[in-house]
This record gives sequence, C-alpha cells and structure tokens, in this order.
Amino acid sequence: MQSLKRSRNELSLQGREPKRTCSNPIRKASIFRDPFNPPIINRRRSRDAPTYCAHKTSSSCSLSLPVCCACADKRPQSSTYLRYVDGKGDAHYGTRDMGYCPGCQAYGIGNRYEILARPSERSLPSCEVDITAQKIRATCTNQTFEFLRSEDLTLEELRNKVAQLMWCNPTHLAVVATDMDLDTGVQSTKVDPALFSSCVKHVHFRLVYDIASGEDDKDDVEMEDVGC
Repeated sequence: MQSLKRSRNELSLQGREPKRTCSNPIRKASIFRDPFNPPIINRRRSRDAPTYCAHKTSSSCSLSLPVCCACADKRPQSSTYLRYVDGKGDAHYGTRDMGYCPGCQAYGIGNRYEILARPSERSLPSCEVDITAQKIRATCTNQTFEFLRSEDLTLEELRNKVAQLMWCNPTHLAVVATDMDLDTGVQSTKVDPALFSSCVKHVHFRLVYDIASGEDDKDDVEMEDVGC
C-alpha cells in the first residue's frame, strides 16, 4: 500500500499537482453580451430614465443627467419635505428644491408644484412658440427653450408642451384663434389630429384663470410655424 506522501512526491516529479475540489465554487458571470436580450436591470433603467428636459439649458443644471433636478425628482407632491436637523433628526419642513444644484435653486423651478396650486399669485409671462420640422423653439420673456421634435404633435400635446414651459395647468390654456378651422367649443380640429403641428402655422393660446372666483388675469401665447 502506497502512502499519501509518496504519491504526492511522484506527482510533483511528473510536473502535475493533485486536483483539489472546492465545496462551494464561485460561479463566474459570462462575458458574452447579448444585444437582443440585455439584462433586466439595464432595461428597467433605460425605460425609466427621462430623455430630455426643457429646463436643462436655461437653469444651468449641473446634474449628470439629461434632465434638470426638478424633472428628475420622483418624490410625491407634498406641502412639506423631510430635512435633517442637528439634534432633532428628520423633520417635515422645507421646500421641494432642497438638495437641488445651485442652478436649479436659482432658476426657481423647484417650487413649480406650489405655483400650479396657486396660479393667481404669480403673473405668468407670454410665450411664443416656433415649430419647424426638426425642433420646437419657445421664447418666454427673456428665456428661450429648444428641444428636438421627434413626431407630429396633436393639439392636446402642443397645449401640454406650452403649459409645461409656462408652469401652468394645461386646462387653463384656451384656444382663441388659429389659421385652421377649429371647433373652439370642444377645442378639437377638423383636420387630422395626428398632423396638427405639420399643417397649422399659427395658434393663439390664452391663459385664463378661474373665472368663477373672480380671477380675470389673462396672458396670451402665440405659436407660429415656420413652414407647413
């Protein structure tokens, strides 16, 4: 009967080490990447990540995302927000723009939800929107917003875009006049809704507050299309 020590010496002389098995082997991930079936985490992040923001350039946001701090904030709307206080811990007070970059805090878009709740306390500026085949350009007071146009916009989508730039509720924007035949009662166009932004060259929006409460402040918004 050969001893274990002698068998190991013979194996070492032959240039081979005895095989050792691990009771808990570590499974290595495959280095092969399938472009047609990416990981679930990557698919979830690419789906939830916003693509663009109209306030990114004007606010000089320093966030390493294609959107500003306010648009990237996914917290629910509330009148107070958690803030850490020395000696007290987390306290429910403060504004929504706490923790935003200095550019977003100075721009003032962190409090847009509070502004939407009280539209009569703020005089909104007028806005002129120019739509081309490649991009949409909106000029509000001394600020200009530019973002790419990926597809044709309907009347409701155009109203939502203008309302986002003016920080108002889309239901407060009424269509006053256009160069197309519109039914202003229901605010629906008689042309193909999918081709609204391609055919209409001029749309006049008017920002109307709650008339029943006596708020008669109005701001006009005019949209001109460079070409149809």
